[in-house]
Amino acid sequence: MSVTSALVVGGGITGSVLALGLASQGVSVDLVELSPVWRGVGHGITVQGNALAALAKVGVLDEVLDRGVPFNQLRMRQADGTLIAEVPTPRTGGPGLPATLGALRSDLQDVLCDRVYAAGVNVRLGLTVRGLAQDAHRAYAEFSDGSTGRYDLVVGADGIRSAVRAMLGIATTPEPTGMSIWRVVADRPAEMDCAEVYYGGPRYKAGYSPISADKCYAYILDTDGAQRDFGHQPAWQLMYERSAGYGGAWAKIREAIGPDSNVSHTRIEWLLVPDPWFRGRIIVIGDAADRAGRRHVRRGRGGAGRARHRRRPACGRAARVHGPPDGPGRSRGPQFNAPGPVGDGT
Repeated sequence: MSVTSALVVGGGITGSVLALGLASQGVSVDLVELSPVWRGVGHGITVQGNALAALAKVGVLDEVLDRGVPFNQLRMRQADGTLIAEVPTPRTGGPGLPATLGALRSDLQDVLCDRVYAAGVNVRLGLTVRGLAQDAHRAYAEFSDGSTGRYDLVVGADGIRSAVRAMLGIATTPEPTGMSIWRVVADRPAEMDCAEVYYGGPRYKAGYSPISADKCYAYILDTDGAQRDFGHQPAWQLMYERSAGYGGAWAKIREAIGPDSNVSHTRIEWLLVPDPWFRGRIIVIGDAADRAGRRHVRRGRGGAGRARHRRRPACGRAARVHGPPDGPGRSRGPQFNAPGPVGDGT
């Protein structure tokens, strides 16, 4: 299948890296992002070596490395801070790259946003896909503002609650892992030089990672539930209370948690779409296809760039992809119909 034009739905890390990769190959790319303000948000992220290699391929690695903290080992500790073991982290991106990079998610996204614009990608904000259709030659999109477009390839990189996935008729939905996570960006203790994980404490585990010269990202993996299930206090106070019992550098981080701390709580879910991840010329990637929440529980918060290619999309007879039942599409191509099963284009 020859691809000269593509639509990427979702402007997060996965969608941005994909847009850069496609643009570097001469593909004309439209990227639509639902948020009207396209800048980095969120807490810290640990980026493994294979993801760093992907960032290198699209030309943003040096900028990302400049903003983060590389390290090549992981320390495991008992709840009181006693060292259990220090182990090297595999260099999955190759010997020339760090094993891991701790960074602010917002810094990584900001670098990607700037590069996507510079690459000539047509970025449309405050917009998403309302309906999709395809035939043997093109995929057709109707957007939430009523405009339409036609493409050789459409990619849903729109997260764990992907609208594109639902439009494809893929019934897979997120499932709970039985855990939730408290997260905070805090001042970095002077002795912190790599990621560390604490076991055997009052919660499932606790951990942190340096993300800049003076900041770190810390988390507590807790039982499942919405924030209100833990009490009606502010998020910072709940995290402070539920992180009691951890020593070492975690105790220093805990004592700094207060009303001005940027604390969030999220239920951890997982999702894995069975093969294939595509229907004809339309495919889902990243969290829209594979949100490995169970791996996060095992390793802590890990990994950008989880998108994987499974099989090459096939094309053939016309296939319909549904959209909301509020009206047909207004293009001269295939109509965007109300919900129904999706053909795979073969």
